[in-house]
Amino acid sequence: MKKIFLSFFVILLTSVFAFAEDTKISLPNDVSPYAFIVDKNEMSPIPKDNLKISTNYNVKGHFEIYACNDTQNWVHLGNIDFPKYADIKTLKTKEKVKKYRYYCIDFKEEKIEYEVISRNNDILLKAKKKDVLKINDKIIDKGFYILDYSDIDADDYFKLENTTSKSNFKIKLYVFDINKESWKYAGEGSLKGYGDVDTIRSDVDVDDYKIVALISENKMNFTCKAYERNSDLYIELCDSNNETESSDSAIDNDIEEKLKTLKKLYDKGYIDEEEYKLKKSQILGL
Repeated sequence: MKKIFLSFFVILLTSVFAFAEDTKISLPNDVSPYAFIVDKNEMSPIPKDNLKISTNYNVKGHFEIYACNDTQNWVHLGNIDFPKYADIKTLKTKEKVKKYRYYCIDFKEEKIEYEVISRNNDILLKAKKKDVLKINDKIIDKGFYILDYSDIDADDYFKLENTTSKSNFKIKLYVFDINKESWKYAGEGSLKGYGDVDTIRSDVDVDDYKIVALISENKMNFTCKAYERNSDLYIELCDSNNETESSDSAIDNDIEEKLKTLKKLYDKGYIDEEEYKLKKSQILGL
């Protein structure tokens, strides 16, 4: 009986590895070393409509897009050009992303980082370079955070909320002017203890820009989250994660932070119970 079971187990393992080998997807021919593959089916919810790319304040150039299913028959869908920094564009093609499973994105100029998100039934890729921040010819290599809020609909004020373990510190805000390709001062806020909120009052209109840089005067490390409330852009400052954490631990912490933020929005009445349950299941990948 044990031999029969062992034989069945070996056959099952062989089948699994054979299937994994058969479904392995390789890069298309003639792409650069910087190209990478997105598996649409690993996203939640699985997108069905369009592929979009948004670029950061330090990315512009030419993206080539390819697609395929469970074969090596890559199809060149087209390209997206970004002549200016900090923009968002949709791939112009008649094909909806539901037709394909795998997408290859090739930015031939250099290696950049991507954040891949399923949003509004679209695949959204946020492209950015890893470098220090330069404002008014001054290099800032610590104590700043770049926030892309192009997907948030807010048009009144920037509001800073302190959820860090620190207190009594100031934050300067700069917005990125896409046309001039430069940073513009947007004001300064002071934060006291945990939960303190400060409104940034300036002549900068929130909805005229897409990217904001937050700089601490004492060069403290922090991260940010953003959401809209009563037409204001709330920027929540959080303690930064330990960079030495393992990738699995970092993923768990990211999920935990997202659940905490979601619970906070629900407790404050910003979202109803149905939306809370839906977003929670999406975060957990259920």
